[in-house]
Order: sequence, then structure tokens, then C-alpha cells
Amino acid sequence: MISLPWAREGSGFTLLFEAIILELAKHMPISKLAEHMAEDDERLMRIITYYVDKSKESADYSAITKG
Repeated sequence: MISLPWAREGSGFTLLFEAIILELAKHMPISKLAEHMAEDDERLMRIITYYVDKSKESADYSAITKG
């Protein structure tokens, strides 16, 4: 396997497809999205979970104080 600039390593999808999945997931249930894209809902959830976890890692919570 080789790395490609248009795909995240190991995902099996292009970055554009992943971006489309993330945008559509904001507006429709994952089961319907999977049906529409003719893809397994578990594979789509792996994409979503990857980017949610990545976003959480880069979040800055230093300004939050206990109130």
C-alpha cells in the first residue's frame, strides 16, 4: 500500500468522500446516510468518530473554570 495525497491512510475512502459524509451526517440519520451512499453504517461511523476524536484532541479547554 502507498500513501496518497487525496486519502487518509487506512480509511479506504478519499478525503472528499469523508468530507461529504461529515457534512451530510449533520443533516440526516447515519442509517439513512449509509443507505443513500450504499455503504455500511459502521464504516461511516468510523469516519465520523475519527474526526470527532481528532477535533477533541485539538480543543483548548484552558479557559474553562469550575463555577
